[in-house]
Amino acid sequence: SMTGSNTTPIVFKKGTYEHMTVKFISNKKCTKCTLRMYGILKGVPVPYPVDQSLVTNGLILPLQEQQEHEFTFRLNVRNELPELQFIFKVELLDENGEAIFSFTIPAVIEG
Repeated sequence: SMTGSNTTPIVFKKGTYEHMTVKFISNKKCTKCTLRMYGILKGVPVPYPVDQSLVTNGLILPLQEQQEHEFTFRLNVRNELPELQFIFKVELLDENGEAIFSFTIPAVIEG
């Protein structure tokens, strides 16, 4: 489950930090995770730069198998981003590059 927005699409305001919390049950033990975010435009995933310290600051490691975890992170919605609608994709990968969780949700960037 995800908190941080009660609307669909999620509205990202330019010049702000948007906070999100994801609750998930890990299907494996994991000692190192990598966060990836994308904006999917016309079916093409465009990587969004991610500060990997978000992972170490927002998630307690190691992840334990079959336990609920909570991951809170923030997204810097830079002023230079264009106003547009897109699909927001977030994935958390383990040390082997395999997905621990992945989700997509409609989003919009507004000024």
